[in-house]
Amino acid sequence: MTAWHLAGEVIDEHILNERIVRTLKAIREQFGRSIRDAIDAFSERYGQLRER
Repeated sequence: MTAWHLAGEVIDEHILNERIVRTLKAIREQFGRSIRDAIDAFSERYGQLRER
């Protein structure tokens, strides 16, 4: 498993458990995103998970 895949699993778990601040922090730490970009990434991924 790649680091990207493992980070994605942790981030997805945070999203599904409504841990918004932890999710944003994880996105910023793992991918070096700004807070604005982390919020956008969170929103996009949240939408994808809801469609499942």
